[in-house]
Amino acid sequence: GAERICLFEIRQRPAETPSVYPAPVWKDADYTPGPELLRAEAPAAGFTLPRWQAELSSRRAVTGGLDDLPEDERALLRGLGIQFVLAVPVFFDERWWGYVQMDFCSRAPRWPLEKFSFLQAVIQILGAAIQRRQTERAIQGLYSSERMQRMLATRLRKVGESFNATLSFDTILDRILDQAPRLVMSDAALLLLVVEDQAVVARQRGHNLRPNPPLAWQLAAQPALQRMTETRLPLTSSDPGAEGMRLQFEGAEKFRSWLAAPVVVENAVRAFLLLENLEAGYYNADHAALLELFTAQAALALRNAQLFAETLAALEREQHLNEITRAISSAQDLPTILHSV
Repeated sequence: GAERICLFEIRQRPAETPSVYPAPVWKDADYTPGPELLRAEAPAAGFTLPRWQAELSSRRAVTGGLDDLPEDERALLRGLGIQFVLAVPVFFDERWWGYVQMDFCSRAPRWPLEKFSFLQAVIQILGAAIQRRQTERAIQGLYSSERMQRMLATRLRKVGESFNATLSFDTILDRILDQAPRLVMSDAALLLLVVEDQAVVARQRGHNLRPNPPLAWQLAAQPALQRMTETRLPLTSSDPGAEGMRLQFEGAEKFRSWLAAPVVVENAVRAFLLLENLEAGYYNADHAALLELFTAQAALALRNAQLFAETLAALEREQHLNEITRAISSAQDLPTILHSV
């Protein structure tokens, strides 16, 4: 296994180029210390390499042994005592937050290729945990009351725990509407999934809309959905000009205020969450800020579920290919070989 694992966070000061700040996560107890990665205010060695920045910022991992890498990278890693490296980016929605680097100093790993895909999925889930902690800190900036800070941080932590307890896409959709009232109260709610050029009702609470076919709106024909797609920000019925933007559907007229927010996954709006209240003027900017934090958690959960599903599909394809290869290798005649394929 790896002898050293480090987590690097990208930071940028005014008028300076971005740099990264390392924090060692784990070292093998039997690891004999050699050249260490740079500490404190200095940028990490790998981050200075143009190819690393290009690959990691594009959501692609950097991996390979000394013989597999370009000469400039080979020389740098050799100086750090690294024989094989795996660096996986960590993203918060569309923002590249940093990366995890696994160093193999004594020998290259002897893993099947599919294990690297699994490790990348695990590291993305680690990113969700980091963002949840940063979101709790953001709440402290929204509310001055210490008691309110503790209450909201606790609620948000429970929301994150609920999302992280499953990697089922459908279950997460259910929990989005179940967990939203922990932070923002509502009398009814809709969760809309973006399917091509439409927003389709995927989950509902407090309504009795037809399930089949589900109610849908053209994105281009709905000013509220267009605005949130462009700004990536929440929208309330109290915002200037927003009252005339509300979605029209049976039963909507009895709710006198509403709050909506986009769910942004990998820099694309994948869903919208709409909360409704019977009280006029109920939602304000504070509610919008809380819902934005909530939808960021939901986006991470949906992305993790997607990564998990993709990893499972890749493993199943690999297993199926291995079965076909074994069948062909053991077959003695052409009809048997064709039947295996």
